[in-house]
Amino acid sequence: MAVSEEQQQYMSIGAQEGQTKSFEEVRCDDYLKAYIATGRPPQPVPLEPASEVARAGLGYPPLFQPYRTGKSSTVLATSTASKITPTITNLTDLPVIQEFKANKVDSESYQSIVCHPEYSFFSPEELRYHAYFKGQKMAPPTLKMDPFVLSSTPSSIPATEVPAVADPRENMQSIACQPLFIDHSFEELRVAYMLSGKELNSAEIRQFLNLPGPPTPAVPPTPGSHALLGPPATPQHGTGAILGPPANTTMTPPVPSLNVPSHPAFSFKFGA
Repeated sequence: MAVSEEQQQYMSIGAQEGQTKSFEEVRCDDYLKAYIATGRPPQPVPLEPASEVARAGLGYPPLFQPYRTGKSSTVLATSTASKITPTITNLTDLPVIQEFKANKVDSESYQSIVCHPEYSFFSPEELRYHAYFKGQKMAPPTLKMDPFVLSSTPSSIPATEVPAVADPRENMQSIACQPLFIDHSFEELRVAYMLSGKELNSAEIRQFLNLPGPPTPAVPPTPGSHALLGPPATPQHGTGAILGPPANTTMTPPVPSLNVPSHPAFSFKFGA
């Protein structure tokens, strides 16, 4: 989504006017229709012709178009994603290490790896599966994570201070950004739905799986608060070696046994 003061552009079909289904639900519908009609998964959609009338005549679905809303325009814009020509079409030709780089087409900057010509022929799931299959679950230290790099400048926000509220103009198009579901990813929410048969929020998922609640952040003590704890407890007789002067006790060194081996004592027993 591109944000400006006058206009917002949404790159998600869930943001289209009149659209009530998420892109996952639309994808499931595509699979159901394809299997019912042909018995096979849906085939890739040709990008040509671009005309809606010509595509309708050939039985092709319309191409995706980003949705723009704001003061200056409320019409659908023409997508430039179709101008990206894939350079790799065979999964075995993909590099072992997949490096993300923002791709610019005309005046638009795409922050998705599948918008890069090297990876545009594949879906994010296919790229992730291929990386895992090659043993690349985490990016190697030598890979430049541009622009996702840690800043060397220390943060001006103290650790105990709550960050400022996000820009109210932003419209998050993800269920995981909602306060009720923020503790779980959308994959975890989907699995919880499949297990329970109904939609569960983060608190209901923990209750369903008998999991403890999220840990409460520890409140740092204020200066001088240790005086409220009172004086230390008086040590019991025989424990002065820990908190006070050593007790007057005579220690007799143990005599090792040469016949019976010593075994450690346990508070539990093995077996039934």
